[in-house]
Amino acid sequence: MYFDSYENNVDVACLERLQSLAMIEKGSTEHKCRKLIDVCAIEYGLKCLKAGKASGLENLCKENILYAHPIIITYLTNLFNMILMRGFVPDNFGLGVTVPVVKDKLGDVTAASNYRPITLSPVICKICEYCIVHQYEHLLSSDTLQFVFKKNMSCLHAIFVLMQSVDYFVRNGSDVFMSSLDARKAFDRVNHVKLFDKLIDRGFLVC
Repeated sequence: MYFDSYENNVDVACLERLQSLAMIEKGSTEHKCRKLIDVCAIEYGLKCLKAGKASGLENLCKENILYAHPIIITYLTNLFNMILMRGFVPDNFGLGVTVPVVKDKLGDVTAASNYRPITLSPVICKICEYCIVHQYEHLLSSDTLQFVFKKNMSCLHAIFVLMQSVDYFVRNGSDVFMSSLDARKAFDRVNHVKLFDKLIDRGFLVC
């Protein structure tokens, strides 16, 4: 890895101190301690970011981190581990620039419902999110019949499964009845209390 030398020279001792701090605070040397983020996870987070994207309020983008002095990776590693240890996220991580994007260019561009808000979040926050997802992705599995918000999946896969299922039953002489549900603004209406409960049930550690 590109940043391996910096981990060997600087980061290991710091991570060990963070690990010891976590164990002391939790009063246990077992797996109650949070899994630490290392420089390889930071590198993964950087690779997940797309280049040439607009910056947020902090006026930083992927290129600013990518071409900065490599020691910044050590600082980010320590910062993200402190966030996991303390259960505290900087307020600036919640700030962003919201840009309205037209959903249907052939529709009524004067209607507010025809716009989708896109938030430009701080690039450091994005890297942190990718690192956490990478560390705990084994706890984020979902049903095999879910096709959205999943890696390498899309609506085309859902359409294919639907068409194959309908074709199978029709060829075997059965009637096919379908119903559909359009959950309007479903993402904005998620019950966060239940969401957190489900994450905790799956094994996520409580800050």
